Amino acid sequence: MKKIIIVLMISCALLFAGFECAFAHEFIYGDQYNKTFFFGTDTPNQSAIKINNASTSDVTLRLDFNNSLVESDYDLLNKILLLEPECEGEPLQRKAWRFVRDTNSLGSPLTAESWGHSPSLFLNSIGFGYCDDTASVYAHIMRLFGYNARVYFLNGHLVPEVYADNRWEMYDCTLGVYYYNQQGQVASVAELESTPSLVTNPINSVTTDTWPYSQSVADLYSTTADNFVATAYELNPLKDYKFTVTMPENSTFEFPGIYASPLKTCYSNITSGYTNARLTIPANYTGKVEIPLVLHTITGTGKVLLNNEEVDIGSAEMTSKINQRDNFIDVEFIGNNNAVQIIYLLNPRIVKMNYCNVLSLTGSNLSGISAKLITLQ
Repeated sequence: MKKIIIVLMISCALLFAGFECAFAHEFIYGDQYNKTFFFGTDTPNQSAIKINNASTSDVTLRLDFNNSLVESDYDLLNKILLLEPECEGEPLQRKAWRFVRDTNSLGSPLTAESWGHSPSLFLNSIGFGYCDDTASVYAHIMRLFGYNARVYFLNGHLVPEVYADNRWEMYDCTLGVYYYNQQGQVASVAELESTPSLVTNPINSVTTDTWPYSQSVADLYSTTADNFVATAYELNPLKDYKFTVTMPENSTFEFPGIYASPLKTCYSNITSGYTNARLTIPANYTGKVEIPLVLHTITGTGKVLLNNEEVDIGSAEMTSKINQRDNFIDVEFIGNNNAVQIIYLLNPRIVKMNYCNVLSLTGSNLSGISAKLITLQ
C-alpha cells in the first residue's frame, strides 16, 4: 500500500510541476490479476482512458475508476458508510441523503419505468432525472440498509421518508433539503403538512438555496388532499446488480467522453448532462456483450438482438427500440462484417477525469489487458 501511495504522489508531483504523466503498476494475487494504473493529466476535460484487450478470448473485468463506480449494492452501502461525517454524530440516513444529492442532477428523466430506479445502475449510468427518480433511489438505498422507507407524492413533487429512531424523517434529495421540527428532530411529511411554517421559517437551514424555503414548497405539504404514499416505488427491479465489463477479444473500452449526441429522454433531446463509454468490437464478432450500463446507441453495420429482438444496426427500428426505454436492454451480436461501437451512458457526477486518476482492473486473466491515457477528439 505504501508503494501505491508513493507512486501516486510522484505522479501528482510531476503533473503539478507541468509534466503530463502516466504511471502503471501491476499486482498479482494467486490466480487473480489486479492491474492498477495511475494517470495524470493537466487537461482532464480533454482526456479519457482507453482499455485494450489484445488477447484471443473474452475477458471479464471488475473495473473501478477513482474509487467512484458502484460495483454492487453492497459496495454502494459501503461507500455511503465510509463518507467522512459532515457533522458530529451524522446519522446514516443523512449520509445517504448527501450521497444521492451529490451524485445526480435535475433534468428530463431517461425513462418513466421503474428499472431506471435501481440505485447502483442509476448512480453508475444515469445520474439525472426528476424528483421521483432521486426519491425512489434514496428509498431503495435505505431499504438495502434495512430501514423502512417510502416515497410520498405531494401535488407533483415526490420526496422520500425513512423510519429511523421510531419516527419518520423526510430527506429531499432533489431540492437538497430537510427540515427540523420544534424539538430539533428531522421533520416528517406529516409534521410539515400540519406545520408548513417549518418550511418557510426553518429552525435551522441546511442549504443556502432559498427555493426550498419558499411558500410554494410549503404549499406542496399543506395541500394535503392530494398527498399520498406512492407504493409504485417500493420494488427494486434490478436486484443483485454487479458492475463488471466483459471485453471481447481485440476490443477496446474508452471513457469518459461524449461519443453520441443527442440523447433522447422522456421529454426532450439533450446534448449535455451525461457522458459516455464506448466499446469497440472487431468485425465478425458474435455473442452477448455483458456490460451493465444503459445503452445509448450502436454504430456500424450488421445485425443485433436487443432483448432478443433482431434489428439492423443503425436502423430507425434499432433507434426506436433503444429510445422506448421500457426495459433495461441486453445486447447480443449475430452478424457484423465491420467493427461496431456500442455506446453506453455514464453518470458524469461519478465518472469524471481528474488531474490525478486511478484505474483498477481485476479479473482472472489480464495478461492481454492494457490501458492508456488518450486525448478526446
